[in-house]
Amino acid sequence: FAGAIETCQANDARLCTPEEMLDQCTKGTGCQFNNVHLWVAIASGDACSTDSECESGSCNGGTCVPTSSPTAKPVTGSPTSSPTSSPSSKPTVAPSASPSASPVTTGPTTSPTSSPSSKPTVSPSVSPSARPVTSSPITTSPSISPTPKPVTESPSATPTANPTKSPSSSPIATPTTGSPTISPSKNSTGSPKTGSPSSSPVSKSPSSSPVTSSPSSSPSANPTTLSPTLQPTQSPSASPTSQPTTSAPSGGENTSLRTQACGVPNRCNSVGGDKVTVSKTASGAVRCCRDPSHGGDWAYKCISIPDVWGESNMQVIPEGINASSGGCVAETDFAGAIETCQANDARLCTPEEMLDQCTKGTGCQFNNVHLWVAIASGDACSTDSECESGSCNGGTCVPTSSPTAKPVTGSPTSSPTSSPSSKPTVAPSASPSASPVTTGPTTSPTSSPSSKPTVSPSVSPSARPVTSSPITTSPSISPTPKPVTESPSATPTANPTKSPSSSPIATPTTGSPTISPSKNSTGSPKTGSPSSSPVSKSPSSSPVTSSPSSSPSANPTTLSPTLQPTQSPSASPTSQPTTSAPSGGENTSLRTQACGVPNRCNSVGGDKVTVSKTASGAVRCCRDPSHGGDWAYKCISIPDVWGESNMQVIPEGINASSGGCVAETDFAGAIET
Repeated sequence: FAGAIETCQANDARLCTPEEMLDQCTKGTGCQFNNVHLWVAIASGDACSTDSECESGSCNGGTCVPTSSPTAKPVTGSPTSSPTSSPSSKPTVAPSASPSASPVTTGPTTSPTSSPSSKPTVSPSVSPSARPVTSSPITTSPSISPTPKPVTESPSATPTANPTKSPSSSPIATPTTGSPTISPSKNSTGSPKTGSPSSSPVSKSPSSSPVTSSPSSSPSANPTTLSPTLQPTQSPSASPTSQPTTSAPSGGENTSLRTQACGVPNRCNSVGGDKVTVSKTASGAVRCCRDPSHGGDWAYKCISIPDVWGESNMQVIPEGINASSGGCVAETDFAGAIETCQANDARLCTPEEMLDQCTKGTGCQFNNVHLWVAIASGDACSTDSECESGSCNGGTCVPTSSPTAKPVTGSPTSSPTSSPSSKPTVAPSASPSASPVTTGPTTSPTSSPSSKPTVSPSVSPSARPVTSSPITTSPSISPTPKPVTESPSATPTANPTKSPSSSPIATPTTGSPTISPSKNSTGSPKTGSPSSSPVSKSPSSSPVTSSPSSSPSANPTTLSPTLQPTQSPSASPTSQPTTSAPSGGENTSLRTQACGVPNRCNSVGGDKVTVSKTASGAVRCCRDPSHGGDWAYKCISIPDVWGESNMQVIPEGINASSGGCVAETDFAGAIET
């Protein structure tokens, strides 16, 4: 419990309350913990009903009281003596060393520009345009009092230095010239009297190189560009495309914006919707996708898109990228997101893949946040910001003009394998065998291999061997293909009979059969009173009784009666005697496994199964008052028992996840854990 509290505090969090946990506040957040028990607690000062719900373990008067033994590892060594009454819900990760004494805003942006203006306007617009047409305004001296109602959303990039003082109250929608006269007529004609404008119009500054000496008699009412080219083609296309394939601007990209998509559709409606367009220098979370070119060994989550696998918990974190202990990258820019996915042999998911839920429930609590997405070069696109390069030309993403400065490998192989492993080993052998004996080696090799492996192992070994330590050191070269019992004797006789009975009795009258049986045995005994002096080659030196029973039991309760019977037997013996295990062994080498939650294991054998003690199984432990009941109490009816899955101490030789989960070990390993 203390470790759980410390873990949450180290991650700027707290333990969930029981109510929050059962309200599914952590459902699908990773580690496959939906079917396991997790630590919960109610903080001091909040309402409670039992002591065990409280972080302090004390619920007095319906309220959790503070602990009498505060944490030995507080998250700060010098807490402030005058904390703010309204702390920020989103404190900055790297606060300024010299904050402004007079901040101009009470709600600073969470995504500040990386290149702030050196000359910010003194009086910014109260309601700035949501769709500014340029990120680099021409003027270096913006108006101190800009108009509150601009008449156009697309102002001229090169406004005239001498605008008319009395503009028309109803300007024409398609002006006949891009350079209006600076001295307009006071009495303009209502409609022009000619459909063929003069080839030599009156102008104070006529063009020194007119484009054409024969202007069109019917100019287009909707010209395709406001800034015609100075170098028109000499042979224009007879059927120009409606989507010209222009190249990216020299040395850059069509746009510096990129796309983020919600981890699960409709979960981000309060923060912009399923898709948002942001600056590529903004922050976003990272989930990655793999397709068959990478190797599909991640979980398949997509609803309809095939052969795409997603993941949130990154195994490799590039230098300079911040991540949690579980490999969750919650904040990085677009370049960092690409680098993170490449380092994990993956790529950014496309917007379509993300919204098809290809990464849903893969961890890191990213279902409700926006994540970086991108379409690779050569694939279909509809907007520039969807492309990894920032350029969508002719409906296709084009390659970036500035490739990554940090490729994931400096020396790629010149002859890559055509069939790479989907599960490469973490620590490959320094001297691998030139002649491996198997093409499919086990992923869980034994930690103590045999020094004398059998030369010809069984083609079909038993799935449920009854013993891990066979008695004989010289196993049979040709064992029987059909053993008559699944539980052979631990101490077989050295002189078995050569002519065993074809129909042995189910309840033999002696545990030590004669080694010289009668060849002509009687079909049925002729007396109900056996002799008090039976013929025996080795009679007992101390017979138990001189008066044997005249009606012995047909079903004796033991095949090996005790040599020291009690002098005062019970008048009402139990039907289930508590005998100890046979000396030097055990009654069975089988053990029991039970399902973590009733009815959750019906497809794999039910609530309880019996297996060999050398089989594999997962581990959860219980404590009772003899151990100290400081784990969460989860039992429905059994009192004073506490259980746990995440082990803080892992014995040597036991494999566990980074969270202390022991998913596979034998019975001895489970007890030791």
